[in-house]
Amino acid sequence: MTTTNWDLVTQALIKVVILSFLVERSLAVIFDMDGLRALLKRKGDIKPVVAILVSVGACFALHLDAIAPLGATGTTLAESSGIKWLGYFLTGLVVAGGSAGSVKLFQDILGFRRSSREQIKAVEELEQQAAATEARARVEKAQAEIAVARSNTMVAGSRVSSAAFAGDSPEQQILLARMAERDLKIARGG
Repeated sequence: MTTTNWDLVTQALIKVVILSFLVERSLAVIFDMDGLRALLKRKGDIKPVVAILVSVGACFALHLDAIAPLGATGTTLAESSGIKWLGYFLTGLVVAGGSAGSVKLFQDILGFRRSSREQIKAVEELEQQAAATEARARVEKAQAEIAVARSNTMVAGSRVSSAAFAGDSPEQQILLARMAERDLKIARGG
C-alpha cells in the first residue's frame, strides 16, 4: 500500500468510529424509552438486529466503505471484485459493534494508546486520595477540638471546686463560681 492508501484507510476508520458513536448514542436514547422498553422485553432482545439494520443502512446512505481503501493501488474492493455492497455491509457490521468495538480496533490493532485516558484516570485517583486525606484531616481536627473542649471543661470544673474550698470571701466565691459556670457553658458550646 502507498502512503495515500494508508491515509484513506485512516480516514475511513475515523468515519467508522464517529458513526459508531452516533448510532450507539442515538439507539440508546430510543431503546431507553419506557414504551419501547416494554415492547422489547416482550419481543426478546432485538437490539442487535436493529443496530445492524440502522448501521448498514447508514453506511449505504453515506457511501461509507472502510474496506475499499484496502484494495490494490488505484482501485477499490468494489471495482476489483464487482461487489459494491459488500464493503458497505461489512462496514455497517463494524459500526453496529458500537463505539467500544471501534475504540478497541484503534487501541489494539492499530496501536493507538490510551495515554490521555490513563492520565485522566490517574488524576481521578489522585483526586479521590486527596478527598480521603482531607476527610481524615477534618476528623483529626474535630478530635482535637473535642480534646480542647474536654480540657476546658476540666479547668472550669476545677475552678468551681477551688471556689468552694478557697478561703476567699463569699462574694469572691460567687464570682469565681459564675466564671466557672460561664466557662463550662462555653466549653459545652452553649
